[in-house]
Amino acid sequence: MDTKILGVVFIMMGIIMTVCTGFNYVTDEQLAEMGSTSISNEQDNPVQWEPVIGLMIIVGGFIVIEESNRKKRSA
Repeated sequence: MDTKILGVVFIMMGIIMTVCTGFNYVTDEQLAEMGSTSISNEQDNPVQWEPVIGLMIIVGGFIVIEESNRKKRSA
């Protein structure tokens, strides 16, 4: 995989992580079951991160691209 492509992927992932600072997923826990009747509980599980994490990934992507350009110039 070309390192420039990796840098672009990092930048795109960082932009998404800066704009969308988390997501939720739902788990279904079965509490009791009697015959054909069951009692279950849906639980929300949030996954959150700070926008600064996305900004750090964007900067890392630019660093990867710059290092790729620097290696090509010296070769």
